[in-house]
Amino acid sequence: MTSYINNQAGNRMAADVIRLAAELQDSPGDGRISKADAKQLADKLNDGGILTDPERRALDHLKRTGKVNFTPAAYDDFVHEMRSKGAERGWVTRLANEAQTEDQKDLGSATQSMLDARMQQKKPV
Repeated sequence: MTSYINNQAGNRMAADVIRLAAELQDSPGDGRISKADAKQLADKLNDGGILTDPERRALDHLKRTGKVNFTPAAYDDFVHEMRSKGAERGWVTRLANEAQTEDQKDLGSATQSMLDARMQQKKPV
């Protein structure tokens, strides 16, 4: 279960994302988030299939306050991973919308066919 903390504006942020970022940065090394750590953070943010508003706010908070320091390669990988997952979600939504539109077209054409058939039956000969 996700726990939350409030930012200064009173909006909820995902506490587990902030904690994980702090733990990864404090892990042995040079005090920056490595490529492996960046992958772990991206996986945490993408674990539910969507990036929730509290997770987005937590990520914005970390970037804005400078509390997270990535290596250049780790930052590139993190951004790529987040964009890739976002693109996947976008395609899934687009395909679902297209399928729904096709179903509506099929329904519309079936309804129109029924109406045309009824009109043909009612025409005087």
